[in-house]
Formats: sequence, C-alpha cells, structure tokens
Amino acid sequence: MNKFKIITIVFLLMIILSACSISEPSINERLKAPKNTTTPLEGKWNVTDYIPISGTNSKEEKEYMGQPALFHKEGLIFMNYYTVKPSFKMKKVNAVDYFLYKYKISANKLGIDSKNVEVFSIYNDNQFFMEVVKDNKGNLFLYMEDGFYKLEKMIDKVSIEEIKKYIDIEEKMTENLKDKKTENQNSGILLGIKTSKFDEKNNAPDWSYSTIWINTKDKEVEEIYKIDELLLPRKNGFWEIDVNRTIEKDYISDEINANPQIYIKDDKKISSSFIENEVTRSEELNLQEKSILKNILYVGKNYISTESIDMANKNKRTMKMQTVDNLKNNNSINLGDIIEGGKEIFLEGAQSLLNIDETVLLDEGNIGLTRKNGYWMLKGRVNYEKNEEELNKDFIIKAVPPEEMIGYDMHFILWDELKRKFPNMIDMYSSPNEDIVIIRNQFELLVYSNDLLEDINSHPLARIEIPESDSIVMAEWSTQKYTEIWRNEILKRDAKKIEW
Repeated sequence: MNKFKIITIVFLLMIILSACSISEPSINERLKAPKNTTTPLEGKWNVTDYIPISGTNSKEEKEYMGQPALFHKEGLIFMNYYTVKPSFKMKKVNAVDYFLYKYKISANKLGIDSKNVEVFSIYNDNQFFMEVVKDNKGNLFLYMEDGFYKLEKMIDKVSIEEIKKYIDIEEKMTENLKDKKTENQNSGILLGIKTSKFDEKNNAPDWSYSTIWINTKDKEVEEIYKIDELLLPRKNGFWEIDVNRTIEKDYISDEINANPQIYIKDDKKISSSFIENEVTRSEELNLQEKSILKNILYVGKNYISTESIDMANKNKRTMKMQTVDNLKNNNSINLGDIIEGGKEIFLEGAQSLLNIDETVLLDEGNIGLTRKNGYWMLKGRVNYEKNEEELNKDFIIKAVPPEEMIGYDMHFILWDELKRKFPNMIDMYSSPNEDIVIIRNQFELLVYSNDLLEDINSHPLARIEIPESDSIVMAEWSTQKYTEIWRNEILKRDAKKIEW
C-alpha cells in the first residue's frame, strides 16, 4: 500500500512538472526584447520653415517649402540625404544648452519653449549620418546649410518602397552632376597664434604673437607661411595688433595697439599713427595702469578681447571687451551693450559661482571670448578673495555672440561627426567655401579637404606643428580673389615658408 502511494505521488509530480514546462516559456524567451517594427520618426514630414543660424533668411520659400522627408525603420530620405541601412538612438537634452553650445542659436529663435528636447542620432550602416531634434509639439528640426529646417508630420506611415522611389530619383540626379567639377576654388585662412612664455629676469609672464597663412586651391594646399606679428584683415585694409611692454624700475606695463598699415610707392610699410603724429602711449602712465600686464584672448575685424593681470593687486586677472577702433580710451564693453538682457544673463551665469564664501566682485564688463566645440563663445568671470588670495572662476555665457563681433564662425560638418573620426580633436575651423577643414589636436594642425574627411584612413593635406600651450586668438577666412590679395600682403613681410 505504501509502495503504491509513493508511485502515485511520483507520477502526479511528473505530470505537473511536464505541464509547467509546456506552458511556461524559457528564461531566454521571457527576456527576449520585442522586435522593433517602427521608428519614433516614422512617417512623411514636410518642411514648413527654414531658420538660419545667423543673419536673415536668404532662401526663397519655393526652395524649401513643402520639401518632403520620409522616415522608415528600413530607410529614410531628405533632399539629397538618404540611406537604406538606418539605425536610431535617442537622448533627452536641455534645449537651451544643446542649441547654444552646439549650433550657436537660441532655442527661442527656433520657436522651442520646452525645457528639454529629444535628439535622435541616425546612423548609416553604423556610421553617423545625421541628427534630428523633436520638440514637445511634435515638430522636427534638421540642421543643414547653416540653418535649421522645421518639419511637420503629414502622414503617420510610409512604405520602404516609396522611399526607394525617391532615392532612385535622387541617384539619377546625382549621376548627371558627377561630371561637373568645381574649378578655381580658392580658400585661405589667417590664424593668429599666441605663445606663452615667462620673463625670468622680471619675474613676469609674457606673450608673443604670430600669424600663420594657409592657402589652398581646388582642395589642395598651395603654400603655408608664418610671420612674427599679428596681422588682422579688416574692411579698410590690414592692421597690425601688437603689445608693447614698458619696463621701469618700479613697474612693468603692457599696452595693446592697433595700427592700420599704409604703403608708399616703394612698398615700404609705415604705420598711420606716425603719419597723423599720434602718440601711441602716454609719456607717464596713470597710477591705475602701473604694473598691469595684458594678453589677447581674441581679435576680430571689429572687436578685441583681452585679459589684464594687476601685479600690484595680488595678480588679479580680469577680462575686457573693446572695439578695435577705440583701444586707447580704455573703456570696456558691458554684456548688456552687445546682448539684449545682458546684465540679467551675466548675473544668472554667475549665480552658480556665488556659493563662494568670500568677498565676491561682480562686473558685467568682466567678459571675454573663448573657444568651445569649434566656436567662439562668450564667457564671464567672477573675481573673489579667499584666504587673502586673489582668485577667479569663469563661466560660459548663455548667449550667442553677435555676428559683427566674430564674423564667419560656421561649419559645414558637425563637431560630433568629426569628433567621432578624430577623438583627439580639440578645435576645428572650416572654410566658407565648404572645401577645407582645419583640425587642431594636442600638437598639430591638420588640413583636410571635405573629400578626404569621408575616408577615415585618409592622410591630411598638411600637418603643422603647434605647441599645446599655444592659443589661437584669430581665425579669418578669405575666398576667391581675396585669397590672392591676402597672400600678397603676407609676402610683403618677412614671411617664413613652412614645410608640411
């Protein structure tokens, strides 16, 4: 009897266990991710607006209005950008910071008022392809051609067959254009270099300045020169920017001068300040100017950004923005003079630094320019004392520098895209012709054509050594006929040819 009970119990257990194995899926089956049958961007979208990064919209509405963008998990197309091997990654980011630091445009200008936006990184066969931003209203924003296309959804779903039809049309158009080659495309850039050094005799920091000229034609480097001065191209000709240091027994003082250059018949260079009998500096310095060292952070066609070191006041470091034409009046420009609501923006940026438990000095004129992610960005400074030591902290100002301040400062290729190919890149400069990109890493400047950038294994057109401690304080591009004019100006000076 006991034996029969045992057999019966074992038999019942076998039935129960076998039933469980049939009805319950395996662990792997239960944890398997659901198959992705769509993409959050799927559908047909139409362009409803174009917002340029800077300036006004020069495009005719007929050029972009109604242009379609089709998204499907197996393919997408927008104008002449298309792929049949897309993959998507999404992240949420702060809208203000994302557009300001990456594209130098305010979210408000795009009509985006939400705190966060969704950013979709799209890859073509695992290579970065494009980025699409989606706001809280469901609109898409695509960055192309120095501006953003705004798109609104028309149809929720599209077929891959429809997308392939669009791609076939685009490929035929591209084929017809293959034989058309752009010729005589000239680009040139003047790069202002600041080299830091130390004056051991006078126990003070010092700086020297030089200019590198890079000239390209039809996407090939023609020549590279260097001169031992800072040469600034302006609308009314070339100007020399120099720093004169006065060393006396009781003080050391720097003065920054901007002098237009004039040539007489024998091409001998003279400074207009001598023609007009102007005094370039006072015979006696004001007490407030004594023992103040100055170095250049940025110089452009109209504005100059400098840093002063007050050696008589615990080496206090402050920044100043001035116009090139009014360097001698020593007046600084406040943020509110160049940015609407500048005072409030400055105070807002400084708030994060005001937990310093010491005496803090806030000065709306304590601003300058710095490089960040391939762009010139405004920065502010807070000076404070701690343990009787003079200290300072900088912060990025959340405002786009005016175009008249920085001139051309755009890219035809995204910073993130280049950073993936060149992880050691710390800065970049790209030509208005969209033919040349200069990449700076820790020890070199690398010159690439846009064609070479498509091949990650390609070699640069040129390599130029630049010490890690050197700073680029000026970047001015010339194109077409102006490239030859600038080249001739460089050759009038004691230019040294750089081998690359």
